[in-house]
Amino acid sequence: MNGVRKVGLAVSSALIFVSLAIVVFEGEITTEVWALLLLTPIPIGFALSKQNESQESFNELSNEWIREDSEDFHEDVGDPIEAGFDVPVL
Repeated sequence: MNGVRKVGLAVSSALIFVSLAIVVFEGEITTEVWALLLLTPIPIGFALSKQNESQESFNELSNEWIREDSEDFHEDVGDPIEAGFDVPVL
């Protein structure tokens, strides 16, 4: 498990336990409890993200990109007016 993932899980767990402790000691659900509970998905998002792996796969895919001539693509496209489309007026 990555260090960032461990820290993210630890922070989100701490936020949950602190909010539960506030509920137990004060006997009611306050705005601080809701604020802490609403902040818990942020560290969980960092913990579950695959930032390093996605960057490596993006670099590998970008190197394999084969560039085709754009002229071949545009030859098959007809005139939009003949196809029945309106020409927008700016």
